[in-house]
Parts: sequence; structure tokens; C-alpha cells
Amino acid sequence: MLTLTGVLVLAVVAGSACGSARQARHQWLAYVRSGDVYVLDPATGTTLRLTRGRKAQANWGPHTDDLAVSPDETMVAFTGTTRRGAAIFVRPIRGSGRALDVTPWRGLNISLSPRSLDPQWLDSSHVVYTADESGSKPAGIVMAVDLKTGRFRPLPGSRIPGGAEFRFPTSIGHPPRWRAGVMQPLLINRRFAAYQRFNFFSSGCAATSDVVRGAGTHKTMLTDTRPMDEDPLDLTPGGRVLARRVWISKGPHEGLCVSAFSTNTFQQELIALARPRRVDVLVRFAPLVLKGADLPAVDAAWSPDGRQLAFISPRGDLIIRSLRERSQRVVAHHVEALDW
Repeated sequence: MLTLTGVLVLAVVAGSACGSARQARHQWLAYVRSGDVYVLDPATGTTLRLTRGRKAQANWGPHTDDLAVSPDETMVAFTGTTRRGAAIFVRPIRGSGRALDVTPWRGLNISLSPRSLDPQWLDSSHVVYTADESGSKPAGIVMAVDLKTGRFRPLPGSRIPGGAEFRFPTSIGHPPRWRAGVMQPLLINRRFAAYQRFNFFSSGCAATSDVVRGAGTHKTMLTDTRPMDEDPLDLTPGGRVLARRVWISKGPHEGLCVSAFSTNTFQQELIALARPRRVDVLVRFAPLVLKGADLPAVDAAWSPDGRQLAFISPRGDLIIRSLRERSQRVVAHHVEALDW
């Protein structure tokens, strides 16, 4: 167990969060636009800008690095850019507190690289994230930070719902319990975890990904679609997974591998997964005809009450859709990542 310097500063963040929890409750929708973090209360139209200076990083490496609203709706954790790489910042929603870097960094003896990604909340005082290892397949070690004490450590495989996906090779200074790895992007709460697993029946970049959900000591493959790529985007406390599905319907390709000079038709949709191979299509986007494979970012999240869906269109519009009435409205433009 290691401890961050500046614990008193972290305690101020926790204290500010407790104070703001006594205010009127909001269902804050957080998003990244032009490198800064904003929150919106869709019920009242209240919008707050939380950061200035283009520090928030919505895309780092091969996937979208999410941001996350704390369960008590008082703080936002997000991936930010620093001189040493990507770090996890926490910012109170209310008050004048600044965004604080809560990512421990002591070199390769602690993390695998100077990239800390995918912040998630286990509860309102514990943040977990992925110490990125990347390579040809995005992978990393799950790290946990206690905001009240400043202590941090790798999350043991026994604490990851379903257990670790694999073990990194043990090296000097890395006890085996520190080497529990998962694929990215990782979604995790107290009961469930969800991440992608690559289909290795195809070779190289032609391998597509499926969604795995962990619960207890077991893992369940929720999708098994070799021509398609599925990435988890959101996870409810009850284990329902929101995911993006993408595939190529026209043009020369192998899996999702295409030539930089070829023209292909890409299909994308947002799907909900609760049982293996039971897919509910929530949003189907218009086909995209692209040269190469430079797909625009798509992110999505359910509202806390489960009645609405927020998502980013391929044009970068932030849209809120009622899951009952199927009505929708655009609430922001040029958005790169979100969480609700």
C-alpha cells in the first residue's frame, strides 16, 4: 500500500463534495468539449464549466477515455493531459475547487506507462482507473485511489468482478497480485465489470472485439460476433451493459482492417446487453462512407434513473433521447466524451 503526497489537499476535495451533497440534487450530465469539462442538468438547463485550458483528454490511444460522475453527483473524474502523460483528475462540481491530479506516479515500479485512463467510481470516495500497458491490444492494470486518505494500490484480481482477465508476467518489484490485467476500456462497479475481449480466431488487426461481463468469480461473453466490433460504454448497478457495435457492410476489408486508400461503408449502433446474445438496439446511426477507417468518436450513457439515453452522434452532437417516448433533443455540439 502506498500513499500520495498532498493528502490534505485530497481531503479538501472530499470535504467540498460532502458540503455540496447537502444542496439540491441534480442528475449531472458531464461531457468534454474542446478539451474542457462541462456538466449539464437537463431538467433545469443549468450548465457549469469545470475546467479551462484544454486539459481534458477524450481520446488517448486506440479508444475513447471516458469521464465519470461520482455516485453522489458531487464530483467528476476525467482523463487529463500532463507533461508526463495522461493522468486522472478529480474536480468538485460545485464550488471553486480546482481539478486535482489524483494519479500516483512513481515510475514503472507502480504503473506500466505514463498513461492513466478510464476513471470509474466504486463509491463517492474511491476512484479506479487503468494503468495503461497498450501495445497492439489495449490492456492495463486496474488501480484504486482512496480520496479520503490518499492511499493507492493495484486492485487485486479478487476485487475485480469476474476476476482478472489475464496476468502480466511477474518481474522484479512486481508481486503477482499487482499484475492482474484487464482489457480496455474497463467499466466497473461494486458488483460487475465489463470490458472487451478480442476474437483471436482472426489474425492481427482483423480480430474484432466482443463484450465480456464479470460478476462474482465468473465471466460471461455477452456477444460473439466475429465480423463486428463491440465496445462497452456504460454499466448499470444491475449489470446491464450499454455498448457500441460497428461493422463494415461494403468495401474491401478484413474484420475492421481497411486500406488507407479504400472506401468503405461503416455501420454503427448503440446496443443494450443483459443476457448472452440478447441484443436490444437502442440507436442505429446512418451509414458512414469513409476513405480509410477514421471513425468519429461515439460515446453514450444511461441517465441515473434509467429513463433516458445520452449519446454523441457521429457529427459530435450531444443528444438526449427518452427511452419511452423515443423523442430526442440536441443539448450541445462538438462533444467528445460523456458520462451521466
